[in-house]
Amino acid sequence: MQEEHDTPTRILRALRFRPKGMTITEVAKETGMTRNSVSKHLEILLIAGRVDVRQIGNAKLYSLAQRVPMSAFLCFTKNLILILDGNGRIVQVNDQCQKALKRSKDDLVGLTLEEAALPVVSSPEAIAVVERLEREQVITDLRYQSDGKDLFYQMQAIPTTFEDGEKGCTIVLEDITERKRYVRNIEFLARTGRDFRDMEESDDIYEYVAREIHALAPGFLV
Repeated sequence: MQEEHDTPTRILRALRFRPKGMTITEVAKETGMTRNSVSKHLEILLIAGRVDVRQIGNAKLYSLAQRVPMSAFLCFTKNLILILDGNGRIVQVNDQCQKALKRSKDDLVGLTLEEAALPVVSSPEAIAVVERLEREQVITDLRYQSDGKDLFYQMQAIPTTFEDGEKGCTIVLEDITERKRYVRNIEFLARTGRDFRDMEESDDIYEYVAREIHALAPGFLV
């Protein structure tokens, strides 16, 4: 009885280290179990949403389902998180998201991203990423203008399986504005260093500096 109880754990442990998936035969060989036993337990795990399956030729490849540890994941991260169901409707948002977007969970749950009309994630670019999402996580950078300033976010769209086996999507937004500015400043310093080295004595250094600073910070008066 104990061996039967431990069987799903052994299967999940084997799949954990093979993210590209395993066939029933491979799982059986890895765990030392029979194909019939592996097949039976994989079907149970599939129904429970613990594993995913895809057809490759005549073989079925099983892999761990990407699941959301709701409480820890939502509460202990500084990033903004929205979770969508299989129909693209918001089912969960974390506190950081509510504060940043100035919208309550009650206002957002049940709406699609388009209906919610949120900054960043309701942009056509973000919605297109979510709509094209399949098995693999997608990471993209998004630019958003607020009060005349450019803000940058990195968006992760993660295929997700809920406890009841329903498929959905988790969106994680990270503010990378400062990182982008830092990289831009480093590139500016490197470029101006090269330009200074190559300047002729007759070149107007003050005009050059004013032009470069204006390109870096358009609103800055020189």
